[in-house]
Amino acid sequence: MQKDLPDSEFKERILSIQKQLKKNNFDAYLLHSNEADQANVRYLSDHWPIFETAGIIVPAEGEAILLIGPEAEPFARDRSRISKIR
Repeated sequence: MQKDLPDSEFKERILSIQKQLKKNNFDAYLLHSNEADQANVRYLSDHWPIFETAGIIVPAEGEAILLIGPEAEPFARDRSRISKIR
């Protein structure tokens, strides 16, 4: 699958959020997207939640986690720039 933006761009986006989390003393950031409003999840992972809702947990430290339903798993594993998928 063609990926238009480099993986490093998505890593930088997550690192930027983590920097703000640490600065403001937050443990994590949770965001949500669905079939009608895909922007939040797509911005950080390049996964389009077209089958069911999706979310991302960005911890202050460590890897972000993409949260999806079972129908979307094959698509998410192919498309997502976040490797931790639950």
